[in-house]
This record gives sequence, C-alpha cells and structure tokens, in this order.
Amino acid sequence: MKKNLAIVFVLSLCIFLASCSANGIPEKILDNTGLVINTTRAADPEGLEGLEYLLAHSTNFLRAKLIGIEQFDDFAYELHYEVVENYAGYAPGEITVYEMYVEGRHIIGGEAHLMLYGGNSAYYPHTIYTSIDKDFFVQEGTPAEIGGREYSLEQLINEAQKSEASGELGKRSREYSEAPSGSMGLQSFSESMGLEGAYSEADVVLEVLLGPEQQLNKYVSDYTIVEASIVKSGQADGQIYAEGDLIMLPPGLGQNVPYCILLKENARGGLGPFSTDFIAVPAESFYSIIQIEDPIVQTDDSMDQMDDGPIVK
Repeated sequence: MKKNLAIVFVLSLCIFLASCSANGIPEKILDNTGLVINTTRAADPEGLEGLEYLLAHSTNFLRAKLIGIEQFDDFAYELHYEVVENYAGYAPGEITVYEMYVEGRHIIGGEAHLMLYGGNSAYYPHTIYTSIDKDFFVQEGTPAEIGGREYSLEQLINEAQKSEASGELGKRSREYSEAPSGSMGLQSFSESMGLEGAYSEADVVLEVLLGPEQQLNKYVSDYTIVEASIVKSGQADGQIYAEGDLIMLPPGLGQNVPYCILLKENARGGLGPFSTDFIAVPAESFYSIIQIEDPIVQTDDSMDQMDDGPIVK
C-alpha cells in the first residue's frame, strides 16, 4: 500500500510550531495547505532581518478589530477580524487569521495592527491568514520592537507603504507561491465554464470509492480509497492515488459512493485540487455532463511509472 506521505506531517490545518530556536521562538510555521511561513528567527536567502524581513514575507499590514474566536483544532484558533484599515496590501472586510491563542492579547472588540501572510487552498472557502512573527502585535501608543529597534505605528505604516510601492512587500510570499513550498493558484469555474471547463483544465481525473472518513478539521477529512481508476491522465508526473491510500477531501462525502476527483499539477510537480467548485464530484453527475470512454484501470505498473510524491497540496 502506498501511503500519502503528505499527511505524515500535515494532519490538519493546525499551525504547527516546529524547530524552536534557542530562545524558544519557533523558526517555522507550517500548515497543511502547503503554505510555509518563516518567522523573523528563520534564515532568509538574502540575509534579510528585522522589519525588512517582515515586509518581504508579509502580504498585508492592516488594522483590524477582533470579532470572534473559534478553536480550530488542538493547536490553532480561527481569529475572525473586521478589517478597519488596509495600510499596505489589500484584505477584504472580514478575514480569518489562524494562529495560537494568547490570553490577554486576543480580546473580542479589541483592535490591533497586524502584519500577515495570506494564501489560498481549494479546500478552504476563504484566504488563510497567519502572522509572520507571532510576537508582532502592535497596539495604539505602544512602539514595536523589531530586530532590536523600536518603531512607532506611523513609521511602520510609512515603511510598509514604501515597500508596497517598490514591489518589495510580500516578495518572499510571491516566491513561495512559485516554489515547491507554495500554494496553488485557485480557479473558479462555477459561473463561467462549469464542470466542462474544470475537466478540460485538470491534468488528472480519478474515479474513486471512499471508505471511512476521519475528519481533521471542519474543512478537510481523510478518507481511505477503496477503489480507484484513472478517468483522465495528461502529462502530469505526480504519483496518482491507488487503492488503500489516504486522500484529503472535503468532509461529509459518502462511503462506497463513486466520486470523480479533479487534480492539477502544482509548482512542486505534485497533484492537488485546483478548483474551489469541483474537488469531488459525484460520478453520476460527472458522467451526465462529461462524455468519455471507459476509465483507464490503474495498475501497479502505472503507479511505478509515476516518479514524484503522492498528491501534495
């Protein structure tokens, strides 16, 4: 049985803190959408430090009011904010930030100035935001100490806006989206080309029967594949799922009900969902719209020809 190696270290979207440095501040934050977010204590390829580092790794600097807190899993919370003002980068009126809860800091109705990284995954209905540095939390009248230097809020806003104007804001984040650790760009077909458009765009389509579900969080579950066959196989090199593998899909899918799974090769060369509208489509609905020949039955030989890792988000 070929196991999905991706889930060995990404069992849920929890913000997993690993590789703590000597002073106890995590060097890296991981989540299972494929986003990799380094804190200011992690090494930068160009040796960026302090505020320059934060700005290069952030997509947004904004002022927001905390309007709700929900425990997401054993590690992380969903912090729901109402955006009061975008200083640099654009965020919509309400955002969800995933991070560790800090008592006394996260107070409903309280406002804060947040420097965030935002990325997307087909599994989640909104942009996923998280703090680049868990210690960066600026409140009115309180200077922020970054890299041994204090900055007023006005100075931070000025530096962030200059960084945005020069194209430096989020420079590292854009590299993430193009590098093996980056998230895939999402596409919507529901209001344009529909399922036919998504099928045309997909590199691989599988028909699967799913076994028991293990819900990881409210957006993602693990399923064991009972049966799998290839409906469409393009030029993608990523390894394709087979019987007995675990696969991450939206919660609530029926057992022993055939679904068609639409996948696209991402920047890593792995396969993952790419459409927020069509991840797992009931096979009956799929074939009522998509007219194809009999699916290609997957064999061990076809698995051996796939030289990359299993589906990776």
